[in-house]
Amino acid sequence: MDLVTLTGGRSANDAVADLRRNIYSVLYKAGVKRIRGSQAQQ
Repeated sequence: MDLVTLTGGRSANDAVADLRRNIYSVLYKAGVKRIRGSQAQQ
């Protein structure tokens, strides 16, 4: 099972771009939650 199979035949670059976008959005949401949480504690 390789990357092409996982992404349904799309290019590896597209797969990497999607993965990076997902990681960034998850990190961004986590950062926002942490900032809001620290502000609420003060």
